Amino acid sequence: MDAARTAKRAVPELPSFTVKGMENMTASKKEIAEAEEDGVNFCFITLRWKLRTRHYPEEAGRGTAGGEVFFKADSIIVAISQN
Repeated sequence: MDAARTAKRAVPELPSFTVKGMENMTASKKEIAEAEEDGVNFCFITLRWKLRTRHYPEEAGRGTAGGEVFFKADSIIVAISQN
């Protein structure tokens, strides 16, 4: 949560992707609520995902026929749970 909240202060439109559903997040309910109050936009990924390192600007923010969705990123912060 700390990484998501800090990043959100630096980049207001920043999405926060998580591979766990809200019910499986290891943060406390208070931490999650505070992050939401700060405007953290949680995007839950429930299927397999992968990072692509090539730049495909025409694909950013669009879905494909195969169900893939691409997001353009200048930086990626990987944060793991304390548990």
